[in-house]
Amino acid sequence: MKQLALALALLSAATSAAEAGPNRIFDQECPHCLPMEIDRLAVLLGDDVLRDLVCRLSSQRFTPARLSTALGIPEGQVLRRINTLRGWGLVHLTRYDSATTIVEPRPGTGGQTLRRWATRYCPSGDACGTPAAAPEEVARTYAARMDKTHTVASPSVLAGKLVTVFGGSGFIGRVLVKHLVAEGARVRVAVRHPESAESLKSLGEPGQVELVPVDIAAMRLLKPRDPETVDAPKLYDNSDKRRIWSAILGADMVVNLIGVHTETEGRNFRDANFHGARQIAMSVARAGTPRYVHVSALGATTESASIFAQTKALGESIVRATHAPVTIVRPSIVFGPGDHFFNSIAEFSRFSLLLPVFADDETLFQPVYVGDVSEAIVRILKDPATEGKIYELGGPRKMNLRKMYSLVMRETQRQRLLVPLPEWVGDIHGALLEGLPGTLLTRDQVSLMQNDDVVHPGALGLADLGITPTPIEKVLHRYLGKGKPPGKSEPHY
Repeated sequence: MKQLALALALLSAATSAAEAGPNRIFDQECPHCLPMEIDRLAVLLGDDVLRDLVCRLSSQRFTPARLSTALGIPEGQVLRRINTLRGWGLVHLTRYDSATTIVEPRPGTGGQTLRRWATRYCPSGDACGTPAAAPEEVARTYAARMDKTHTVASPSVLAGKLVTVFGGSGFIGRVLVKHLVAEGARVRVAVRHPESAESLKSLGEPGQVELVPVDIAAMRLLKPRDPETVDAPKLYDNSDKRRIWSAILGADMVVNLIGVHTETEGRNFRDANFHGARQIAMSVARAGTPRYVHVSALGATTESASIFAQTKALGESIVRATHAPVTIVRPSIVFGPGDHFFNSIAEFSRFSLLLPVFADDETLFQPVYVGDVSEAIVRILKDPATEGKIYELGGPRKMNLRKMYSLVMRETQRQRLLVPLPEWVGDIHGALLEGLPGTLLTRDQVSLMQNDDVVHPGALGLADLGITPTPIEKVLHRYLGKGKPPGKSEPHY
């Protein structure tokens, strides 16, 4: 209805202008474009995001990922509107390299029309103004609004800074890299397989995101008489130490996101969560890097029966002993598109009518949104006052395992029977499943679920960083909704 009203208003204005004299809304050199442009402009003016795209694309070239970051909406919504502009013949997609797609004005009439619309409705060429009949009136309105309500944002303190992110291709890492790029930072991503993380380069300008190979999970502190020291593993270990040093050297800030949640061949808890964290902290201290953020886990404690929680706690201890001003971040279960926890539940429910519950109803968890975790890390990096502090990150609600199962069943619309089972049965269940591809459940995860995973009273958290936690109900349906197959989970590292 809004678009129809806009179309009628534009048609009326155009008719009156035609009767009165020269057309003041559209260019005289294209009189046959008038009816077509009225329809298109009605859609354009009724969609703020589409109008903003016209304003930005009229003067710059963007990747879809950068547009998503700039507009603050999912990339899929941006792509749908880009396809609308492509259908109108205004923009086209070109390949910058094998992994980067650029959106730019179409040469000829398409680009001319895009710039004409931007002149009328976006006088600055990169920000939308209030639609008006004449360009000079638009310019006056826009200038007046800028003087009264708009102040030019000061550059981010991260702009131009070099931030090294270990584990930047993982679940949290990809979102963090996107946030850092939006802040204008240069990002050096240390990952095991750089070729699988090439898409991260498209998040920023050419050269803004750099990929370096580092395999933290292979790190070992070998004993002097260990038989392995005689052969190649020692050399491989030393090689990765040099790679860690190279990844950190020259960086203004370092973030360690690495955390192995499930052990596989060549990747175990102690090597990644403890020895790897120690080696990174030693290199950061040696390089004199001003800021260091170490991401641990909310359930990290040496008293836990979970080896994951124990090694995470040991990693925290060694990092604090090695690099005193380090900031520790402890998130609870992290959810979002590509998460491991909720996707695993949904995946398991696909072929089982029974869902085993290995934690009693008194055990509570506090799931936190991946976007909030990423934003928290960015704000910590921007604020020197956060040095040496510990932040525990949890969502707005505490819930037991049964409630989280119910949320997944509601979103996937699969009715399953929840069966409470003792821990020893969970150990057997985990032993049977942990050897299968996908690692839906392990014995260590069963042990981890026996303790509360909530923010401790009085601990620093999201609120202290000025962040309002995102409710799980606002996000879960985006990737577990009806008709959508459960997304494949990405490893944290």
